[in-house]
Amino acid sequence: MEYRRMSPEAKAAFLAKQGLQVSLAGAEEKLSQLDRGHGQHTAVDLGIPTMRGDR
Repeated sequence: MEYRRMSPEAKAAFLAKQGLQVSLAGAEEKLSQLDRGHGQHTAVDLGIPTMRGDR
């Protein structure tokens, strides 16, 4: 059925479904990125904490 001929309820359901599909695609892409980066962790030097008076 054409979108412009759908009832408001059908349009809402259609848009909700599209939103979920976009969210799912984004989540799958993020998981894929995490999988590709597995084992490639690098150390970050955060420095030594100091008290405010120690500066």
